[in-house]
Amino acid sequence: METLRILAFVAAVGACLSGSPAPAQTRFTTLYSTATDAIGALASPGGVIYAGFDGPTPTGSNCGGVLELQPPTVIGGAWSETVLYTFAEANDACDPSWGPVVGAGGVLYGSTSEGGAYGGGTFYELQPPASPGETWTESVLYSFGAPGVYFGAPTSEVIPGPSGSYYFLTGGYSDGALVQMRPPAEPGGVWTATLLYSFTEDDGWRGLAAGPHGVLYGTAPYGGTAPGQLGEVFQLTPPAAAGGAWTETVIHNFGYGGAYAGNPNSLTVASDGTIYGTTYGYDLIGDRGMGSVFELTPPASPDGRWSYRVLQDFGGYHPSPGLILRDGNLYGAVATALQAGNIFEMQPPSTPGDAWTTTYLHQFTDLVPYVDLMDKNGALYGVALTETGEPSLHTIFQLATK
Repeated sequence: METLRILAFVAAVGACLSGSPAPAQTRFTTLYSTATDAIGALASPGGVIYAGFDGPTPTGSNCGGVLELQPPTVIGGAWSETVLYTFAEANDACDPSWGPVVGAGGVLYGSTSEGGAYGGGTFYELQPPASPGETWTESVLYSFGAPGVYFGAPTSEVIPGPSGSYYFLTGGYSDGALVQMRPPAEPGGVWTATLLYSFTEDDGWRGLAAGPHGVLYGTAPYGGTAPGQLGEVFQLTPPAAAGGAWTETVIHNFGYGGAYAGNPNSLTVASDGTIYGTTYGYDLIGDRGMGSVFELTPPASPDGRWSYRVLQDFGGYHPSPGLILRDGNLYGAVATALQAGNIFEMQPPSTPGDAWTTTYLHQFTDLVPYVDLMDKNGALYGVALTETGEPSLHTIFQLATK
């Protein structure tokens, strides 16, 4: 099979991190490598890992599908891959935007940027079989692009909402919106797509994350009102009464100036409402914003301002989307130009306001980490890619941190 296109928001490249601390002693394990499937974001309901892939499939379609990775039955054994479903090209889902999420009963839900009845993308469901080894059942729950109700194609992660619903952002560079998919009241009914908020700018919409009290947060990697227009972080607050309007508040604009991080690509929200995020940085020399890890602290009063600061400056180098927040520490990945990268840990200071401590846990020699990391049972899981040679090699790895 041909090398497939990467599902990540960006395939991170940059220059080697100069003066990086030596990697700490951690246990790194390659779980699975493949040259045939471009692996997207990971999801796990247990030991099993699910991922999306796009491009050519064994059935001859160019629309990708969803695969399952089963852990070995004996210690030291090999992981095994099963393609659960390949999307067809006629009215089916096509080109997964992100990996699937696991819902009640082990059902997988996800979005695609193309396909469906109108060619504008889909929200799909994969039902597990009644007995192991049997066929999974796929359904397109909603097709985007219908005349008069065009939200734009999905552009963000699918995240769980109340009562079995799911949220995601749509639109890319036009018709940006927050959409909620609601399940039917009765089994076998129709899912409904509800437009909760329409954006007025055309700056792209990504990095959706859920905060306390039903508030959602997201990023626009470009635009905003700061000099340089290097993106923004926004807040979407649900209405006080059912049926009311959602409210958007821009809580930070990225732009030139001191510590000009740029192009935010992901958010992680702590239980106290503090936001941690990564910025990609536009290009190799950093003249359109640097790659970074940043913090946004909520205001003390409803009419106050959020407090912003850069916790780690990566300069022109590019953190992959996604941060893991565990026990007050942050974990993430940063990519470098020589087909390599690092997994890092950031520990908060003992005195508020002091500098965080960054430690590099693992340095890749020929792989570039990309897409979000997954945290499970004290270990980090992720996907790394080698861009040298043909076909490219996609590797799922485990990094034990406890």
